[in-house]
Amino acid sequence: MPNPWDVGTARILAALGFEALATTSAGHAVSEGGLDGTITREQAIAHGGALAAAVDVPVSADLENCFADSPEDVAQTVRMAIDAGDDADMREWAMHMTLVARAIERIGDNAVDIGEQTAFVVTGLFPEFTLPAHVPPS
Repeated sequence: MPNPWDVGTARILAALGFEALATTSAGHAVSEGGLDGTITREQAIAHGGALAAAVDVPVSADLENCFADSPEDVAQTVRMAIDAGDDADMREWAMHMTLVARAIERIGDNAVDIGEQTAFVVTGLFPEFTLPAHVPPS
């Protein structure tokens, strides 16, 4: 999927027949005279909204890990992205992403709990457990 860095390249790529586009954090930052990672959440949302408004194909947004660590802040970024456009598919995607963020948080919490309770982990190949009982290990 091509990554337009501004409205002009988005229109060119859509006119060439690409069925979807995706924003680029690095391309956007460089087009603003900065480096990758220097664009704010508000700038990224506005940029994605401008690209989506300029073309008639879906635009996937590079939202830099949703500019957040907590599920609540991820949800806020997603709500901001929804507000930047008015697309039913985006709303459905946003609901799924919010559920994914919550699930990932639960997985992380459980992994920490398991890690705190694990004294050691044995790794390696144990032929006596992997070979059939009738075949002696060589």
